Amino acid sequence: MRTTSLIPVACLCGLILAESSSAGEEEFDLAEIEFMDPGKIHPVGTDALVWDPASHASVNRALSVPLPRTIPKGYLQYVIEHRARTPIDDDPVDNFLGFDGGNVKIGFGLTYGLMDNLEVGVYRINGTVERFDTYQFSGKLHALRETDHRLDLAVLGGGTVFTIDDEEDDSGGFGSLLLGRSFSKYLYVSAGGLFHSNSSSFDKTGNDEEDSTSVLGSVTAHLFPSLMLSGEFSVPVDGYEANTTAWAGGVKFETHGHTFSLVLGNTQYTSLDGLAAGTSFDSDEIVFGFSITRAFELGGG
Repeated sequence: MRTTSLIPVACLCGLILAESSSAGEEEFDLAEIEFMDPGKIHPVGTDALVWDPASHASVNRALSVPLPRTIPKGYLQYVIEHRARTPIDDDPVDNFLGFDGGNVKIGFGLTYGLMDNLEVGVYRINGTVERFDTYQFSGKLHALRETDHRLDLAVLGGGTVFTIDDEEDDSGGFGSLLLGRSFSKYLYVSAGGLFHSNSSSFDKTGNDEEDSTSVLGSVTAHLFPSLMLSGEFSVPVDGYEANTTAWAGGVKFETHGHTFSLVLGNTQYTSLDGLAAGTSFDSDEIVFGFSITRAFELGGG
């Protein structure tokens, strides 16, 4: 276990739980209760992820790391992600910030809100140096909501299928417990654990352990109605562990039903099998990427 890497994770978890406990002990004056519009899931001005649900996207992920939130019932969300393999400082003009260097990872996913607190999704990411493409099938239950319990808590689980041309496919399962909360209208912090029975890394071999367990975390700073800064990490703590902690940071532009993020990080792997293992990149290998989400109401909301 990487004890030094776990220090910020322990601080995040302790901060979230301590603030939630102390908030639950406060005494409330009935005269100070503000009655909210029942049609809005999150009260305006208290949710650091969505300041105005009527005109901005529902946020259920930091950059690639999942948050303990789900998209609203009846909505379909797609996500498109690109991560370069060539470091951003390796001849950035000729390599176009790494995207012309080859082996670009492209992720595409669809998520549907079955209920106000339950979403299902499928996510696909291409193989590059690997012989397989990855298909991730997931369900996420938003068990506790911050507006009711001063803490978001979600359970995420599902399976992964690795498709290999002319060979038998492989598979694995995963589970995650996620928690988070707003500390003001500007700051949201999340942390959680992730287990995957068949993790991925471009340095992983058949002699390595199949499963990986990691600790996830993220911090989102909401600066303006349409601008956020996000940072995320995944620290492998058991099973197969790649070279180091996976991290990413970026700026997220948010409009009605849509987000666009510019990302710098030390991993190409945006699916959970890759995040669980950390990253095989060296500490000085920083790659560029972007992420797009868009949600549409299909009815039933």
